[in-house]
Amino acid sequence: MEYRVKLTWDGETGCIAELSKQQIKVDTPSEFGGRAQGPPPEELLAASVGACYVTTLLYFARKTGLSLSSLTAEATCTLERGEKGFTVSRVALRVEASSDDLEKLEKCLKLTEEYCPITRMVEKAAKLDVEVSVRR
Repeated sequence: MEYRVKLTWDGETGCIAELSKQQIKVDTPSEFGGRAQGPPPEELLAASVGACYVTTLLYFARKTGLSLSSLTAEATCTLERGEKGFTVSRVALRVEASSDDLEKLEKCLKLTEEYCPITRMVEKAAKLDVEVSVRR
């Protein structure tokens, strides 16, 4: 599998990211001299980590027949100033899920942790904190 995104400078402080089915305006935050006309790349990174975890969990829920009562996630990308500018030092993910079948839910969470490609990539590059709250 391969995913391609075309990025075109907007003539100012950002770009247009052309994805397979839509476009996203990406911009530099105002604190870095940008116009903040769209989300910054770091916010999209947090969204990618969280969305990958959620969609991977949903994949395993479908495969195992798990019925979820609720599922929410919140992702945070933390930057840290270093010798060569800013780096992503930490990505935190908080997931809340509920189901009547706790055993299946825990199995799906374990599979998600093992197979989610973006969280696996991030954990090699930055500190990745995943906090999961499971409810019946």
